[in-house]
Amino acid sequence: MSWYKQTSVWGVVISVIALALTQLPPVGTWITRTKIEVELSKRVGLGNAIGIPGYQIFLNLKNGSNRTVDVAKFHLNLTYPTGARKRIEAQTYVKAISGQNFPQEFPMTAISIGVGTNWSEMVSFYPAFSPSDDEELGTHRLRISQSIFSKAQGQPQQFAQLVAADSQVVDPAIKFFTRKFDLEKGTYKVVLEAVVNGSSVTLKEFTFTLYDYHIETLRSQVQDYKFGAGIYFPILPPKQVWALLNED
Repeated sequence: MSWYKQTSVWGVVISVIALALTQLPPVGTWITRTKIEVELSKRVGLGNAIGIPGYQIFLNLKNGSNRTVDVAKFHLNLTYPTGARKRIEAQTYVKAISGQNFPQEFPMTAISIGVGTNWSEMVSFYPAFSPSDDEELGTHRLRISQSIFSKAQGQPQQFAQLVAADSQVVDPAIKFFTRKFDLEKGTYKVVLEAVVNGSSVTLKEFTFTLYDYHIETLRSQVQDYKFGAGIYFPILPPKQVWALLNED
């Protein structure tokens, strides 16, 4: 009898194949399927570093793929109402830490999302400052803080927060704001992109609209520079700006 007609031989062959298959990943993962579900917050936060605009968006990414995905280099491609375009990279994200009263800010690096799991954080996008801008920003912050602290010496604690810096150190910071601030009234088109498993992909497209009150509120922040708000501690809450986000 020919060997290929012997059931014992085929039994051995099948056993070897079955054993080999147990050493391989599940069949469903042999062909990689990349799918990321993206949810955005209802509003986008508009911030600025003495006039240089930045954006805050809450992102929820769910891995609907059949393998772990690595996501890196989030960025926004913005089209201004005038047609001007900017590309702004994610720099940091805010994460709540167990046992701490306030969330912590971390640099935005590559993240890994397991199959069926999600990653949700508030992400801050702002341009990488040029060396000259970074130096000038630091100079304004140092001079204003020094002016306030020196004038606050000997003041009763309840009045220390009302001490204003000298105008000769505040005015240059306001001029810097005026020179760098370029937001305007109108609708902005935004494409959120990221590098997923080494390839650039579009995660979401959306728009937001800025009105006169948004622009006026942002510009009014300079009035508080003399007290240190927006310089070495955050902008006062009444002057924070959030715009409604509309997904396409």
